[in-house]
Amino acid sequence: MQVRAALEEVEQPRGMIDGMTTVKRAVTLDEDLEREARALAGENFSAFVSEAVSRHVRRLKLEQLVRADEAERGPIDPETEAQVEAELAALDQDQEIARARPE
Repeated sequence: MQVRAALEEVEQPRGMIDGMTTVKRAVTLDEDLEREARALAGENFSAFVSEAVSRHVRRLKLEQLVRADEAERGPIDPETEAQVEAELAALDQDQEIARARPE
């Protein structure tokens, strides 16, 4: 898949277990969103939030790569764009399935 190759160029996240340095920050969240996130997060809300931010950062970096490519080569044709979106959705689904597997 072409999207997988592009994502390899974007820094991959390292989990809390890998010994990455962490910082404690206060953030403001919508109350309903926080409640829903806590319910989904289970015991480790911080890891849940960290993963969500990491995924968002990777997505923004990928969007930057796409914009740079468009500036160099012109706009992406709609068929290719639809294929990439489908591949990204499949990658997201693969990650959800992997997280759901017991270790």
